[in-house]
Amino acid sequence: MSFNTTLYSSVPITPHNDGVGKIAPSHGGTSTSSSWSPEGTPPLIHNYFDAFIIVSNVVNQSQRPNAHLDTTKALKTSMMTQILLLKASMPLRLNAILTFCHDEQLGDWRSVIKNCSRGTMISFTQHMYDKGRVSKRGAMTQYRAQFGMLYNKENGRLVDTNDRKEVLKYVDTLPLDRTVKSKPVLGVDDLLLLLNCHWARDKSVYPTERHRVQFALILLLLFGTGCRPAELVDAKMKRRDNPGSDDDNPEDDVNMSGEEEDTRLYDALCYEDIRLLVVYTIPTIARGMCSLWRSNYLITKDTISAQNRETIFFFTEVDDPIFCAITHFVSLALVDEAFEAPSLTTPKRVFEERVCGPVNCTELYWKEEMLKTPIFRRDGSEAALPYNQLRDPLNRLGKISGIKEKLTSYCFRRGTANVVDHAATDAVRDQVMRHNANSALYNGHYANEKVRFDVQSAGLGRPSIDCVLRMLTHMSLMCDPRAPVHVPDEYLAALPPDPIITALEQEREQLKAGAYRIQGTSIEAEVRRLTAAIGSARTKRRNIISQEYRDEYFRRRPTEDIERHNSGQ
Repeated sequence: MSFNTTLYSSVPITPHNDGVGKIAPSHGGTSTSSSWSPEGTPPLIHNYFDAFIIVSNVVNQSQRPNAHLDTTKALKTSMMTQILLLKASMPLRLNAILTFCHDEQLGDWRSVIKNCSRGTMISFTQHMYDKGRVSKRGAMTQYRAQFGMLYNKENGRLVDTNDRKEVLKYVDTLPLDRTVKSKPVLGVDDLLLLLNCHWARDKSVYPTERHRVQFALILLLLFGTGCRPAELVDAKMKRRDNPGSDDDNPEDDVNMSGEEEDTRLYDALCYEDIRLLVVYTIPTIARGMCSLWRSNYLITKDTISAQNRETIFFFTEVDDPIFCAITHFVSLALVDEAFEAPSLTTPKRVFEERVCGPVNCTELYWKEEMLKTPIFRRDGSEAALPYNQLRDPLNRLGKISGIKEKLTSYCFRRGTANVVDHAATDAVRDQVMRHNANSALYNGHYANEKVRFDVQSAGLGRPSIDCVLRMLTHMSLMCDPRAPVHVPDEYLAALPPDPIITALEQEREQLKAGAYRIQGTSIEAEVRRLTAAIGSARTKRRNIISQEYRDEYFRRRPTEDIERHNSGQ
């Protein structure tokens, strides 16, 4: 999924000595809105939920004219095939199947799926519970559903209904956790807390200072657009040398359209997705205007877009530079020397640009060689920033700022959805979230679980305390900067070793039999698999211990503060 964007900046602006542009008085004029449509065909769009809703609408229409019956059947078959191929390419399910076949010594995974029986599905469920360490009912349901979709792809038919019911009954017998994980919502006060912590309190060392600026811009875009992380950074998983995987088939990457494609190396936000305009405005009303043209799309080798839509967002310059996305973006563009105009080399010249002639705006074009360059890049290269370099700093920033819940990109997305839902119509909210109209996705997955309405005051006929209510519904309510970020070494040393990690290490040592170099030997593949499993288990254990340590701090901290206060300390 990627993010096509367009930025608009505007006049009249005079920069201060620090290079930050401010609005200056301008001569008369009227503010006019201008529309823009891209040339050519936008990239392919595909959304999992959108696809299912489209198919559901086609299937549920019981009365159709006979003349359109064949067309509807073909559309239904084509779309169902696209969904199955798209879903089947998800690495999560294939990884689980490959591990299951390897551990149970069942042979080729395709043969296992094609000859699958009720017992095989139950064995897979038990394997995911025992060795996959799946403890949540929702996660187990997801694995079961994905197994069924892979069965559908390989066999061309659905899993038998009776077998599916029996597997579901077996899942009910497992002691799985049925609790629903909380979905925290981030507000503007939380955003200010995070940005302040990022710029003033975070002592983390970034590879370059560019990363500090682009990370702040990502936070502003996440909150200002409600986008998914894959629309900003490269979220594609690396290919593995696995002969049994469909993702490694080179024939799937061949362009079958017969037309030349303007190849884009990275499925992330690039300069060609952004337009920066200087717009003629009324000085008492408008600020600089920035518009992001987003194409909500997912390019895969198996999908063809059923709906080709783009969503355009507009940003204006903000008096507070910490909230101004235009200032952050212009700074990155200047470092990259991305402007086509040779004279645009300093912030002062960019922000002093004015509209000349009988036009409403002036576009600041990019150099041709910069159009397909990602804006958010990894250290010292032209490669797009990978998703893990966004996920990990987000998690770290949440801990440093003292937020109790784990900070993820979807905290921003839920916050944007709730803000728009409170101030706009359902149609606008669905457009911002890129949901199909009347899909009810917001109410089912994004609505704040904390009711943003003072029911008590309404019942008693008293004025509502909105300011307190707003604070109670956001993530920063339980914020405590004193919360530990890392687990002390003495605490880790006192813990007993993990039996699973110990067993894996012993198996690896027995396999190596004292050998140091394994490259080119018959045991190389197995040793590397065990090493990867050990690393994954250690990371998971460390994360669990860290989370439990922080949870324990937040649980005991109020009582300790009360006792400290009552004892006069």
